[in-house]
Amino acid sequence: MACQIVVDTPGPYYSGSPIQGNLICTFNDSKKIRGIKIRAYGDEHTEWWGTESYYNHVEKRHETRSVTYTGDNNLYSMEIMLFGSQNGNTHIGPGRFTYPFSFHLPPNLPSTFENSNGYIRYTLKGIVDVPWGTDYEDKIHFVLASLIDLNNFPLESFQPVSRSDEKTICCWCCAGGEITVNINVNKTAFVPNESVKLYVALTNMSNSNVEGLQARLVQYIKSSVYSPSHETKTDENTLVEDTWSGVGAHGENNYDIQLPIPSDIFVPNLDRSTLFEVSYDIEITAAISGCHSDIDLSFSVNLGHIQHQSQVVGNLASTGIIPTSPFVPPPMEGGGYPQPYNGGNYPYPPVGQPNAPPPEGPPYPSQPVPTNSYPSGPPGPYPSVQPSPYPSGGNGFMPMAPGASAPPSSIPQPTGPAGYTFANPGGPSDKVTYPGGQPSAPNVAAPYSSMSPQALSKEMEASQGGKPSAPQSEPPPPSYEDVLKKM
Repeated sequence: MACQIVVDTPGPYYSGSPIQGNLICTFNDSKKIRGIKIRAYGDEHTEWWGTESYYNHVEKRHETRSVTYTGDNNLYSMEIMLFGSQNGNTHIGPGRFTYPFSFHLPPNLPSTFENSNGYIRYTLKGIVDVPWGTDYEDKIHFVLASLIDLNNFPLESFQPVSRSDEKTICCWCCAGGEITVNINVNKTAFVPNESVKLYVALTNMSNSNVEGLQARLVQYIKSSVYSPSHETKTDENTLVEDTWSGVGAHGENNYDIQLPIPSDIFVPNLDRSTLFEVSYDIEITAAISGCHSDIDLSFSVNLGHIQHQSQVVGNLASTGIIPTSPFVPPPMEGGGYPQPYNGGNYPYPPVGQPNAPPPEGPPYPSQPVPTNSYPSGPPGPYPSVQPSPYPSGGNGFMPMAPGASAPPSSIPQPTGPAGYTFANPGGPSDKVTYPGGQPSAPNVAAPYSSMSPQALSKEMEASQGGKPSAPQSEPPPPSYEDVLKKM
């Protein structure tokens, strides 16, 4: 009897991805079993030797002894029953049987990891559960790669950061000047195959020499154990480093530094681990000659696998490369991506909400505008005849369009003299009612300024009942003879 796990793809697998395969079981004869199942799980384990102090009650003294420190934690566990049940019994065989399986790994699992202090491992196990007997098992380990997406980091991680430090160099009891180091780093989140860009300004106003400047990117991995007590160990791994010449006494220098991050380094995702922690530092050291201590500055940075969208756009812009496809934005809260506009009715906010469009309606009149409404003007909704500023029937204060009726006036209506009333109670008018009837008025057809002299003379003669008198003119000036007579 035997069982074997065969997966469709050997991996590595990613958090949230599916795993598919078959569990193949071979039975030489009929066998009583409870069931056949597949189990997947992830464990982390730490262990190292150490010492502890204890009190020896026999010898009545404190002594030291060796002890094994350990830590264990289960990260994930899943089981699928492929045949049979957990409690019942059944018979199977003889023959060769294949049981397919498929499941999804949960998201946000830590990466597969291993160092001298422990490991994080993921396992698939096929089990033939035999009641009251030894189970038949097959077990394989698979690699899980959990990606770190820099789009989940705050925007501050992609802004420049500065550090500075200064040191006073003393000779016995006398001050010998200061050494100042100012550092600026372009950002604090990177991916492999990217360069860390540093600008260092070193000013040496002392009598000592700065022998050299060193920059390095360091990975720190802290491991923890919890039995018999909580202890930690930290491993240091330099990923990249470089050195430059220093500055002599009373000198200064500026450095443009680029630290290329190797593309083949292993960047584990240990965010959900309880026994392992990973961190990264950029460390700058200015080595000072003599017995003086060095100047050390450091930045905490992060490494990931998926570049931030703003950095991808920036890199393309700096190189002149135009992307062939649009960038996909990160998922929205709640999952999924926003749907692209498909050319239909754009999803405006409802009417009445802020930024909502006006209620739907025809943008132009549904009926054609008549062209013969105003014979003396061009066709269109606006006539060439200018309306009077104070049309008849109006309220005497507001110009009105042709054909419009005057709105009711809220202004108190004036009253006429005693015995007179206005014919139009809706507003003042030039027509009043007199007692005893309407008096006659001059029939003036047009303003006098527009009449010819002949027409004006006839109009005045008709109104006065006779010919008009000639207009009186000024007397002529006296003649020369008249002046001599008066002398």
